[in-house]
Parts: sequence; C-alpha cells; structure tokens
Amino acid sequence: MPASMRVGAVEVVALSDGSFARTPAQFMPDVPPEAWEQFRAQHLDADGNLRLNLGCFLVRTGTHTVLVDTGIGPHGSPTIPPGHLLEELRAASVTPEEVERVVITHMHADHIGWNTVERAGRHVPTFPRARYAIQWREWEYWTKQEAAQPLLLRAAYPLERAGQLNLVDPNHHPVPELTMLPTPGHTPGHCCVLISSGGEHAVILGDVAHTPVQVTEPDWGIAADVDKDQARQSRRALWERIEAEGLRVAAGHFPAPGFGRIVRLEGRRWWQAV
Repeated sequence: MPASMRVGAVEVVALSDGSFARTPAQFMPDVPPEAWEQFRAQHLDADGNLRLNLGCFLVRTGTHTVLVDTGIGPHGSPTIPPGHLLEELRAASVTPEEVERVVITHMHADHIGWNTVERAGRHVPTFPRARYAIQWREWEYWTKQEAAQPLLLRAAYPLERAGQLNLVDPNHHPVPELTMLPTPGHTPGHCCVLISSGGEHAVILGDVAHTPVQVTEPDWGIAADVDKDQARQSRRALWERIEAEGLRVAAGHFPAPGFGRIVRLEGRRWWQAV
C-alpha cells in the first residue's frame, strides 16, 4: 500500500510514476557549481545528480476520489522512461473508473502523461468518469505553443473531445475540500492544491519547487521555468504562507513519498520529511 497522510477527514495517498535524474548544471544552469557543495551529501546522488520523483497524489475525501496530476504516462519522453501510475493506483485499490476528478497543476509532459490511454488507435481519457480541471490561463498558453502540439494531441485535446475538460478560474474548488491556488511562474497557469478538512490544512506543491534545496534557496529557479522571476515570487509567497499557517506539504518531485514540513533552523528554512 502506498504511503499516505491524513488531513482532517481527507486521506492523501502518494503515488509515483517513476523518477529521473539531471545534473545540477542541466537543471539549474544559473546556479554556480560551488553553491551546491553545502547540499551535495543530502540532496545529490553518488554521481552528483539530482534525482526527481514523478509524484502524483490520490485524494480521498470520503465523498470523492480525486487524482492530482497524472505523471509522465505510458509514452515517457526522450529523457524519461514510461511510467507505471496505473500499477500504483491498483496498489491503492483504486480503478480508473473510480476517479471522479483529475486536477492538473500544469501542463508539462510529466504531469499530464496518463490523462489518456490509446484504444483502437485513438487516445481516450484514462479516467472515463472524471472531470479534468485545468486553469484556463494554462490551457490558453500551451494550446498556442507549436512545440507542445504533439503532446496535446494525445494528452489534452482528447479530453475536450470527450466532454470531460473543465477550464477553471483561479481558486476553483474541484471538490469542497480542495482549492486550486494560483502560483504562476513555472508556467503561466500553474496552481498548487490546498487541502482543507476539519480545521487541518496541507498543500500539494505541483512544480513550485522540484527539490528540497529550493526550500532553503527559494531564488534558485530551474531551466524549465517560463517566467523565472514570477516563479521565485510564487515560491517565496507560498513558503511564507506555509510557515505562517503551519501547512503540511506534499511535494511530487521531492524524494518519495514527498510528505513533510518547512521548518526553521538558524534563521533559514529547511525541508523536514515526515
């Protein structure tokens, strides 16, 4: 059974669609190599690489079954192998037909890959009963990007054809316990997902951060950020809110299962896995 945490009456289950590695220079080209030394022992592997989990989260409210992000998918990418999210769902005793909502934090390939599966030569929604929620700004941006069209043809447009796509405003509630918080920068319509139940709260990060190092160094952006300055602003603002409100965190790209807190030590913020 995959790892989980409770937020009031809500169960959050960590699922993984695999992992991938990048050198720090590839991933954060603006960060000088010597700046990594203080983090090398804890956050880089034996080859000196960052290894990132491809995390998705199953949210069970007692009334609804929600999946946040769908991983890299069955096709993988040129640098990431195909994923195994459906096996993870089976391990959590959930069938695709039981998922009622899919919340997409943003439309990068490693977050929408299992939106669809191929049947009889056509891509159809993997979760046949689900409504897929995407912030409209995100959809508007990516559908205008020529380079994104091959991905969208198999992982996005079929949702629209099937009548299962919801383009939503910021702060949309796909179910009463969840709020899609706007955190733009990594992509224009990026959102985090706030979970609220019984006076308890947690936040699913999406790609506000990719490594625990960014908790301590919030100004370190990654090569894939569409707007690096806005991404930094969103990250800093979210860390302040998490710290002020004592929110628990579910971080999909941090080491699995990705549950933790942000804590202070000698005046600096650090990631504390739980």
